[in-house]
Amino acid sequence: MNHQTDIDNLIKNVLKEDGLEKPSNGFTGKVMHIIMEMDVKPVSYKPLIPKYVLVGIFSGVVLFILFLFSSNLKQAGNSSTYFDKVLNSLQIFQFNLEIPAQFSYIITSALIMLMIQVILIGKIYKKNHR
Repeated sequence: MNHQTDIDNLIKNVLKEDGLEKPSNGFTGKVMHIIMEMDVKPVSYKPLIPKYVLVGIFSGVVLFILFLFSSNLKQAGNSSTYFDKVLNSLQIFQFNLEIPAQFSYIITSALIMLMIQVILIGKIYKKNHR
């Protein structure tokens, strides 16, 4: 603690002897004039993923789902749809995991609240940064 007071006393003595430097007359005006002359381009919002890419992904997913539900590709003597074949091939990756109903309700509610917050924070961000 003694070392700290010595440094404080030294700083006080230096400031008393030399004083603070004062800017020249019109310093603020000169700085503001230079800032006003600068060519500043307005900042615009540019999303990371363009809209046409999002529309393409969404339409691709929708078309794929429609294809799975509407296609009736039949093999010789087999009347199962392509969608049934996909589901049967995915059964290899299935495993039995029993989750209590209350836990699934909690997780679902938390995800819904998170999505709502993300939407609201996005709107607030866009409103404040226009």
